[in-house]
Amino acid sequence: MKSMMILGAMVVSLAIGAVQVAESRYHARQLMSDIQSTKTARDDMRLEWSQLVLEESTLTDEAIIYQMAESNLKMALPTAQDVVYRLH
Repeated sequence: MKSMMILGAMVVSLAIGAVQVAESRYHARQLMSDIQSTKTARDDMRLEWSQLVLEESTLTDEAIIYQMAESNLKMALPTAQDVVYRLH
């Protein structure tokens, strides 16, 4: 009788351990999936950041600013005759 109780306790312990192992593997898979998703999001953000830096450097180029002012805003640099100096 005593050996049957010990055997029963061992079987229950084995079953609990097996469930814990399965649960642990499940959580590990979930974490790996989260890591992959995070890495993908990081890579996407790095790509977007690089594109924004490139766009910023393009838009802040002085020649581009003059070109956009002339074409979009119909602005032009004044000629020497158009410049007026005011003295106080």
